[in-house]
Formats: sequence, structure tokens, C-alpha cells
Amino acid sequence: MNLQNDNDLPTERTEPCETAEAIAAIAPHLPTRTQHDLLRMLEYSIAAPRRQEWREARLGLLCELVLAMHGEVPNADDYKRLRQERLNQGEVWPAQSSLSENFGGWIRAVRTAFQLAYPDPRRNSTGHRNPDYESKAYTREELVDALRAARRDLHHWPSRIEYEEWRRLSRELARNLGRGRTRVPSIGTIERNFGTYPRAVQQAKRTQPWDETA
Repeated sequence: MNLQNDNDLPTERTEPCETAEAIAAIAPHLPTRTQHDLLRMLEYSIAAPRRQEWREARLGLLCELVLAMHGEVPNADDYKRLRQERLNQGEVWPAQSSLSENFGGWIRAVRTAFQLAYPDPRRNSTGHRNPDYESKAYTREELVDALRAARRDLHHWPSRIEYEEWRRLSRELARNLGRGRTRVPSIGTIERNFGTYPRAVQQAKRTQPWDETA
């Protein structure tokens, strides 16, 4: 940017901190190589994106997908399809595998994108609770249906931790869209009905309506 006159100069000025003044005072007396290293560090510090900017740059497309899904948890295939569409239009976005690696798993990436897309997940909440709906006992079919839904979104049968993350995200999405509290059974509820979580997963596998090898 070329500054042609005083009107082009920034109007806001801040006094340098004591640390900056101290560095400026000693810099001329440092070895040439040290001066160059210091300059590179300053250039990197100025140019390096903030963590929030980095997240938005990585997750922008996933944020769009979260908003477009209207409360459903987008799975890897949903993202891959949209990414390919954008790639055909000249846009380059991170691969699904890259997001999973960067954020510690697909569900965590979706959760982070959700938090970016909906900064305050409670703002659209109805605030109403239906105690009868909340406390109604789950049937075994509802429990295995929840495991199947998690499997569909994750593309594999979830571990205990993955299931709880998926459950939390599903409830947050529903609450943000004003649907109130959504019935998604907890790990504790599943284990009380099936004895252990692995047994519940085995039951869901045995009664699944699709071919596991497909």
C-alpha cells in the first residue's frame, strides 16, 4: 500500500510497550545474524494467523454444511461431496481426513464447526422442557437405533467416547434449532439396559438393516 499524504496515515496510534522499546534499544548492538533472526521472528509474528482465523479458514466449508443440514450431523461423505463440488468451481478446501487429523476426529471437527457457525448455541432454544418426554423410559429398539445413527454419521461403530461426543453434538444441534431437548440415550442408559456398552453395540450389529460389508 502506498501512502500518498497524511490523510492515508492510520489515525489510531498506540504507544509502544516497554518490551518493544527495550528491544529497539539493544537491536543495533546485536550481531548481524541475531538481528536477522529477530526480524524473521517479528515478520512471522505479524503474518501468522490467529488461532480463530486458522480455524475458520480450515472449517469454513464444514460450517456451511452444518448450517445447511438443519440439525443433522454431517458425515464424511456429505463433506466429500460438497468439497468436490467446490473444487470443480475452483475452491480448495481441506480433505475430510485432514480435518479429522487436525481436530482429533470427525465429530470433534464438526463440533468445532458448529461452535463457529452458532457462537451462542442457546440463543434459539425454546427454554421449555417436557419432563414426561425426558424421563420416558427408552425401549431397546430406541437404544440400538441411536447406536446405528451414530454409526451412520461416523462410518464406523463408535467407541464410548465417540458416542458421547456424537450424542452431545446431536443435542446441541437440535437445541440450537429450537427443537428443545432431543431424546438421545446416554452411555449410562445404554449400559443399564444391555449390561455393557460392547454388548449394546453387538446387538445393534446383529439387528442392523444394512450389510456391514457394503
